[in-house]
Amino acid sequence: MAAMLWPAALFGAPKWAPVSPEILQATQSEKWPEAEAEILFSRHVMTGDLGGTFVTSHVQAKIYTEKGVQNSSLFEIRHPRNFKTSELAGRVVKPDGTAVELGKNDFHRNTLAKAQGVEIVRVTFTFPDLQPGDVIEYRWASPVDDSFGSILKYHCENWVPTREFSFSTESARNDYQVMWFNCVAESNPKKRTLTIRDLPAFVPEPLMPTESEFRGWVAIVFNSPYLRFFSKGDSVWREIGKWEGENFRLRTNPNKVIKAKAAEIIAQASSPEEKLDAIHRYVQSEIHNFGWFSDAEYADAKKKRDSEEDLQTASKTLDRKTGYSREINELFASLARAAGFEVRLSLSASRNDVLSIQRPNGFVFINRYGVAVKFGDAWRIYMPGVPFAPTGHLRASDEGAMIFVCDEKQNIFTTAQIAPAEATHSLRKGTFTLDEDGTLEGTVNISLTGHRAIRMREDWWGDSTEEMEESLRKNVAERLPTAELTEIQFRGTQDSTRPATISYHVRVPGYADVIGTRLAFATNYFEANAKQLFTSETRKYPIFLEFAETGTDEIELTLPEGYTLDAPTAPTPVRDPSGVISANYEMRYSAKARLITYKRSLLLGGQGITQFAAASYDVIRGLMSRIHTSNTHRLVIKPKPAPEEPKA
Repeated sequence: MAAMLWPAALFGAPKWAPVSPEILQATQSEKWPEAEAEILFSRHVMTGDLGGTFVTSHVQAKIYTEKGVQNSSLFEIRHPRNFKTSELAGRVVKPDGTAVELGKNDFHRNTLAKAQGVEIVRVTFTFPDLQPGDVIEYRWASPVDDSFGSILKYHCENWVPTREFSFSTESARNDYQVMWFNCVAESNPKKRTLTIRDLPAFVPEPLMPTESEFRGWVAIVFNSPYLRFFSKGDSVWREIGKWEGENFRLRTNPNKVIKAKAAEIIAQASSPEEKLDAIHRYVQSEIHNFGWFSDAEYADAKKKRDSEEDLQTASKTLDRKTGYSREINELFASLARAAGFEVRLSLSASRNDVLSIQRPNGFVFINRYGVAVKFGDAWRIYMPGVPFAPTGHLRASDEGAMIFVCDEKQNIFTTAQIAPAEATHSLRKGTFTLDEDGTLEGTVNISLTGHRAIRMREDWWGDSTEEMEESLRKNVAERLPTAELTEIQFRGTQDSTRPATISYHVRVPGYADVIGTRLAFATNYFEANAKQLFTSETRKYPIFLEFAETGTDEIELTLPEGYTLDAPTAPTPVRDPSGVISANYEMRYSAKARLITYKRSLLLGGQGITQFAAASYDVIRGLMSRIHTSNTHRLVIKPKPAPEEPKA
């Protein structure tokens, strides 16, 4: 997509309105006296014409405490690279009314991440010499995607209280709807303005569901007036099911070539699962995915494909051996149909966005296109267009999602399958020696399957080896700041048919604490200095594990010569009667070899249970706290006593 042009009306030096004396002299929030800071207003204005659609934003906040200063000094704005922000401006207003404006060099841009070919740019800026009592303001403008199906999201509830959030429209190029969630809004259709007042601070909690289920936010949805007409009750789903279902059926209709290819692929398979696995592996490995990979040898083919407006049919994807993720999904569907399976298009939303699309206007959140395959009376969802998910696996954000199956005759809702804990396993092995100075040194081998492997592949997708190494070093340094990693190797980072593995040599000066003549150290290198997950005494929101998983840690540690264990203890096993969460520990010591062998076996989400009500917090917190204590178990060693002199 080409970068959008800016209308001339947006340019010009910023004009700041004076800040009232009452605000300048305030020492605390009237409504929230305990607040560290307070957003006085957050205003957003949309303008659209033939040049595109643009939103200008203006935020003003008051700082009350030193902690508010620390949390408000650095700000950031994120946007896709081709939707560049402009009109960046900011200032600090002191209690006496004097103001200091930010200069051009105070704003810094850098690439934050890359996802499916889209680079996300972060603009950061700081407010100089910020003090309690100051007022800060910042403004920016940015073009937005107003194409059919696009959604603009604004969090009106922030980490500090907000007096007023508003969104207004001066003009619009395309049809749109404004929706708000988890808050009470004042809507003025004549002025085309939405206002939300007196929003409390939003405090996230560890392992909570997507914030959109609880945090106040506003969505501007660009859609068709046709869908707006059908957006009441089930009528809109009926229209989507008919339209999408028919198009999917026609595009995936297997011809002779596809039927022959399907017969070839499943020739050695016997069960339905084996046949689908074979088809899944074929389309992932043999069809080049334009949405994820941009190899130079496919540049001309991608350019040709991008010049075409419509989705290519499944037979064309097979013929070209290239396509985008949705087209690869449809080739899988066509081959499955040729193999005798009943197949439909599946529509859903990422659970990172919303938990269910089966709600009023829920169709606007659809951003996942998969394939539903009938197994008996149930539907199983496949998404081979995600290159890093092995056969039978969905990404964690797609598991358990509400699915709309596009059938031309009836509305069908179902839930995407969830992989059992055994399907995701982390095997971490370490062979180490400890010297008398407390330095740990040795080799580490990590093997990941299931969601852990998918996560690693997606996190490091598109990164160079050097970038992957730097990311690994940073990750280890968060627990062990003195760690020195060398001989790093990665395998299986782009091959979903095998585990993803990491190996390296590590040296950690000061791993053990020197206490006089004794050394104290964490038994499990992989959990040393790990932070406790749940620290709050209370809980407001449900607890969601991202996925069910198992893990095994195996450690061999040779003690320095001349040392032995001092009053050793073993970590305590942790088990809950329901079999959902458990951790088992085994530890042995060979005095002759000065060798400690350690093994930890972990289960999270047994029986597929990964969601817990807030009322279960005390139980979950207790289990996780005990696991943390056992994970970070420490041993003490001391010099062996000198042998007694033989008696005369």
